[in-house]
Amino acid sequence: MSQLEAAADALGVEMPAADCFLCRRPLTAWLTLPGDWRKPRSVRPWHLLWCDSCSFGAVAPRPSPEELAAAYAVDDYYTHHAPQAVAAVRSLADRLRVKLAWYADLGVEAELAPWSLARHGVRAPASLCDVGCGNGGTLRTMAAAGFQVVGIEPDGDACRTANAAGLHVVEGSAENWPAALSDRTFDVVTMMHVLEHTMDPVAAVARIADALRPGGTFFVETPNNACRGLREAGIAWRWLDAPRHLNFFTPASLQAVCTQAGLEIAAVEYTGYARQFQHDWLSDEQEIHRRLKQLAAGASQIKSTPLRPRNSAWRAMSLLRQTWNASPAEKYDSVRVIARKR
Repeated sequence: MSQLEAAADALGVEMPAADCFLCRRPLTAWLTLPGDWRKPRSVRPWHLLWCDSCSFGAVAPRPSPEELAAAYAVDDYYTHHAPQAVAAVRSLADRLRVKLAWYADLGVEAELAPWSLARHGVRAPASLCDVGCGNGGTLRTMAAAGFQVVGIEPDGDACRTANAAGLHVVEGSAENWPAALSDRTFDVVTMMHVLEHTMDPVAAVARIADALRPGGTFFVETPNNACRGLREAGIAWRWLDAPRHLNFFTPASLQAVCTQAGLEIAAVEYTGYARQFQHDWLSDEQEIHRRLKQLAAGASQIKSTPLRPRNSAWRAMSLLRQTWNASPAEKYDSVRVIARKR
């Protein structure tokens, strides 16, 4: 019995059976959430399973289309609003912590920009397709730099907003590739914090590989589930966000899903260190912790993974000390892989 299975047995959790998308071996127990923290009146456990061989996790069983649609029907989901400014820090300790974190942050920029592509030899006027483009923020940036851009987005309202702004965005997804783009190929395909939402990530990346021209480049970024921040926060980690996040990648598994699609890994980059120490991150994890605690108390029959201590300024400083000189895979909350088609 693995450590993960032993933990599930100790919790009295009957885990669903599922196979790894990457190696097809059976997944084992990892985490169980008492419900969706964004929907505190809906008591329904979410089981997260893990593959030790691939360092990859997945929600199992997969939610139905109706359950998945309901998971996004929440007022506070970030894609439903315009970007908000980062909340101001509120004390001298906050300011010191954030300043130290920025000093130690040697990762790449969080938002994909023309210079992000130029580092890897990709420049305008290359053709670029952004999969999961939302209302087109990245597309506008790339179009202004001279790229020939098109977007794919499953949210019809976001498509209409982007097209009204003069962009070319087609409704669809990597798994449901729009017929209007079926014959087109691109120099660049980008997929930023989208792959973790797909029902079948292997099929999604395989379809993207088909859409790349020979020599084309794929930029894909997801939360990094190998980071120490997840280990410290447990099921209250800000990037866990099940059931909207269905897949849980590490640097190893994100590279593996690209190589399985026949792509060659050109680079691995990391982003998202200093933001883990900002006031809004701490307050979000505190709220997630509070709501999950309420869900667990209201459904004692659900044997969820015990909550770790709630995030705080003191715990954030402890994480800063632990990660100051840590490896990138432990330090950063997100990982970006750049892969090329032969």
